[in-house]
Amino acid sequence: MMSAAPALAVEPATPQVTESEAFDDRDWFALHPQRLFRARPASGGVWLIRRRHQGEGADVLLRTLAPLRTPPADDDLEIAAAWFAVAFWLHPKTATKLAQRLLKGGRGRR
Repeated sequence: MMSAAPALAVEPATPQVTESEAFDDRDWFALHPQRLFRARPASGGVWLIRRRHQGEGADVLLRTLAPLRTPPADDDLEIAAAWFAVAFWLHPKTATKLAQRLLKGGRGRR
């Protein structure tokens, strides 16, 4: 009797951010200190980048690759909603509510 072999899960390739892209993101946020989100085209989609302030330390940039053909509008609310939807697999309405709360000064802004 043959036993069913377990299906092999193939991990998707982890998207890579080049050193020059990382420096570009850092420089972009330095030029736009009021912004918390950025979107830029990438191979295979659009990078959605969230800047998290770390107090005295350097800011942390959290990236997720969205399967989009074009970036959202260059607006923190639009990009934040897309970031939450992709990063946490949320319904767009839920993601938009989280983005609105964050941008109004809720948790995570500082």
